[in-house]
Amino acid sequence: MFGIVVIVGVYSSIAASAVSASTISINGVVHCHGGAVEGVWVQSSGKGSKFAGWRPFNTSSADALYSATISTALPTNIQLRVGCGGSKEKWATTNYSPNRKVGKSTVLNSFCDSRGRCIWPAKGNTTSRNLGAHLQCTEGALNQWHSYTGFWPLWSGNAAEWSRTAAQNRYTVTTVAMPKSIVVFPGTTSNPAGHVAWVDSISQSSAGAITLNVIEENYDGTASRPTGHVRRWSYAANSSYRYIPTP
Repeated sequence: MFGIVVIVGVYSSIAASAVSASTISINGVVHCHGGAVEGVWVQSSGKGSKFAGWRPFNTSSADALYSATISTALPTNIQLRVGCGGSKEKWATTNYSPNRKVGKSTVLNSFCDSRGRCIWPAKGNTTSRNLGAHLQCTEGALNQWHSYTGFWPLWSGNAAEWSRTAAQNRYTVTTVAMPKSIVVFPGTTSNPAGHVAWVDSISQSSAGAITLNVIEENYDGTASRPTGHVRRWSYAANSSYRYIPTP
């Protein structure tokens, strides 16, 4: 009788442990300053740590899109360990991000300095409302940002100015395409106000070319005659674009 009780107790403990494990995806873009990305290790405090699959951008080996599916207890602390320079077998430097507590599949973009440290995109000044223009692309991009992050960033102005005004408000602005970011399209002669869109995800061809999968408002209107229409669309990444990644 006692033996049965012990066996049942052990089985229940194992079953409870198995039920508590969840399968999540950790993915995003990592950038190495001064060297090629040579590997990405996803460390989880809830078990399931592993090497991520990754592929460099076709424009720069210092930028790579990575993804790892892990089975772990949630919530868990995730740390990225990124190899910069050297080779896949022997990294020149191993660079560690801060821990990030996650409770579901999460996009984590990171910048690594090749001196042992990786950082997340910066969170700058915030406000209590959407500072975009009504029915314009700026309103739509900030709505998506708020929906994803839960806060409103403090920057404004025409879309083409956002890479400047976001930086002034202490947000990271980069030339590296990243998911869960706002892409800033430059102004043109016909549209000096420029355009912005929410980069919901990015995809990559077998050759490493990057496509931005966006949600954008007022794509069919103008600054003087906005429509407020919203669509999902795709653009090929371009060196003239700037990105404001979420923290």
